[in-house]
Amino acid sequence: MSESNTQVVSTSKDAEEIEMYLKDTAKIGGEAAQNYSKQFVKKGVDSVTVMQTFDENELKVLIFKALHSADQQQTKSPEARIAEAKEEAEKLRKELVDDCKVINESTLKSLNESLAKVSTNNCWTLKPKTSDVLLTELETLISKLNVVKESCTKGTYASNADLVNSISSSSACKAVHFINDEKFGNRGARCFLDFKQSAKQFGDIDLKPLARSHIVEATFTSSGENSLFEKLRETGGGSSAASAKIAGFYSAGAGAASLSSSSSTQHHSSSTNSEQVITNRVIKEKNALYNMNSFSMSPSKFVIHADALQELKEIDTNNKAKAFLSAFGSHVLLTDHITGGIFIQTLDINFSSAVNIRKAEGAFAKATEKSAGFSIASSLIGGSVGVATTSNLENSSFSDALNSGETYKCNISYKTIGPQVTDLSTFTVALGSSNMTHCLISNGFNPDDSATWVYTPVWDVAARNSEIMKNYKTVPKLLRNAWLSLILDNKKVNLERFMISAVERCLNEPMQDDSSDWHYSWAIKLGLRKKDTVVLGEKSTTYSTWDEGATKGILFLDRQHVQAPKNSVLLGFHLERYGNNIRYQIHSAPLGTEMNRASSISFQHVKEDHTSWEEGAEKELAFLDRHLIKAGDNRVLIGFVLQRSGDKIRYMYQTAQVHLEDELVPLIGEQTDYSPWEEGSEKREICFLDRHHVCVPSGRVLTGFGIERKDWQIRYKIISRALSK
Repeated sequence: MSESNTQVVSTSKDAEEIEMYLKDTAKIGGEAAQNYSKQFVKKGVDSVTVMQTFDENELKVLIFKALHSADQQQTKSPEARIAEAKEEAEKLRKELVDDCKVINESTLKSLNESLAKVSTNNCWTLKPKTSDVLLTELETLISKLNVVKESCTKGTYASNADLVNSISSSSACKAVHFINDEKFGNRGARCFLDFKQSAKQFGDIDLKPLARSHIVEATFTSSGENSLFEKLRETGGGSSAASAKIAGFYSAGAGAASLSSSSSTQHHSSSTNSEQVITNRVIKEKNALYNMNSFSMSPSKFVIHADALQELKEIDTNNKAKAFLSAFGSHVLLTDHITGGIFIQTLDINFSSAVNIRKAEGAFAKATEKSAGFSIASSLIGGSVGVATTSNLENSSFSDALNSGETYKCNISYKTIGPQVTDLSTFTVALGSSNMTHCLISNGFNPDDSATWVYTPVWDVAARNSEIMKNYKTVPKLLRNAWLSLILDNKKVNLERFMISAVERCLNEPMQDDSSDWHYSWAIKLGLRKKDTVVLGEKSTTYSTWDEGATKGILFLDRQHVQAPKNSVLLGFHLERYGNNIRYQIHSAPLGTEMNRASSISFQHVKEDHTSWEEGAEKELAFLDRHLIKAGDNRVLIGFVLQRSGDKIRYMYQTAQVHLEDELVPLIGEQTDYSPWEEGSEKREICFLDRHHVCVPSGRVLTGFGIERKDWQIRYKIISRALSK
């Protein structure tokens, strides 16, 4: 073993993870693991210098640490970032081969930084393993980076498709996009790697959308006011009606537009026999494979978030329905559909030759802006078993005079599919078919537990309610064509209850149709969804224990502890008297969220503070004015007690930070209020405090208090803040 001087940037969270891995490592445990992890915890979040003799397993923990705590710089192109990561990985491999007990500090730092730039989210995770396994995984990483680097730089449809196919046999690469995006600029086809911390091996490369995640309503007309390519990029969909609004979506992270690559040129139904995998926020499809020039979007998976669901439940008028669509979706005119809408099923974009996509995209956009544009012709809608389909084909030529001087031909074809349901039987058939199964995730969904990955068809949920069964014809008014996959951020929620509540509301106050033509295609704006916020629950009252002291001095307050219940904040308190006994009446409120995700709230960084020791244990109540309890910025008060040492007293009080999904919830708008002036300044009996009620205004939380005196009177100063929206 040898010694190494290594500087590591640590956070308390990192320290906990390192400690966990150290304890799980067979060759390091007990006292060694504790001493190592304490070096991180002791210094907090600042940079620390670790002087340590590393053995083989400790080295691997350091590698894991370096990879895991990388920052998220995105300053270079994907090609440059991947090349840099490859170079640093090669350096690390060389050092491991030369001497697996020592790693150069500069190499560790470089690898840390370069891999962070490849990923926008999480980094590779190397868990402690034997040196030969570590080297094997590292070489796998280098191999993958080689392939991805090539696929990013070739820049043509054919070459990208071939290269991606070479690594897609094991579903390692699940998405190739030739769609422009704001973050990376006009760089054409590329693979995007999402390095998940939970990846089981380096080959697990998850889908990450590069296209914009918001939805844009667009109209295909002959005016050519906008680029067709732009519309396809932003909406990902089309309409079968002339000059109709587009109901579309393009968010590869959602199952609705999950794309994969394959050497096959034929279309596959992305919902038939596909293995569906739940992640924390989206449904992804594993077995639907498409090639570079031809991809299909599944019509069967739509995602709605809890905020959209909440507003959906509030719809009771046509105006509210329109407002909901304006905020969360788009709509389409379909006179031939009773219920349902139109969904893109397949979309092909083929060029006459291998076109450099970086040039083609820009030239195509310029050409369509200056030309007559495209007119999507109406098509007859046909189909069977309640499923209507229509196909469209558009041709265009454009000149790439600015770049190559060549003229390219482009064929765009797409097929749409939508339910055509006229009664309960076909409605049920459509919901149950392989292509048109729109599902709810059932009760107790936990993305970390595969046993809870259960699906329940929408109709099965609604059918459990007798009123819905009797009024089934009203159900399509609520659902329209919004057969939704509901994915809420919390891990356990009764989704069936939500849907039943929404349908019942529709039955009680049906929406009025202003036109039989309007049927809604729900394409949820994932990128523009509201953020969940913390809210105060209902006020509750608890009590401390009765104890003597009503006619005694201040020191008897040390027997009374004020403490808010778990996951609750203090709103106020009042000292009660019964004979010679006293106790505190404690007012508090639990914290929840607008989306009913109380489990996502946590109280973090709980700490104890104290006022200064001051005389007063056996003095008049006026001596309490020397003690001001006040929580720090963005901290709530959750408890306090008077402490005594001889003739001196002080307050010990507890404060905490409120976090929503590990994100700090700020407190805003500090406000000071007062209880009325009452007699008591010159009194020694603490029963005189029962005249004062400490209570914050509605919607605020207690963050501090203190007693003030004026002549023979006293009052409470009450400090409060509001939770940030």
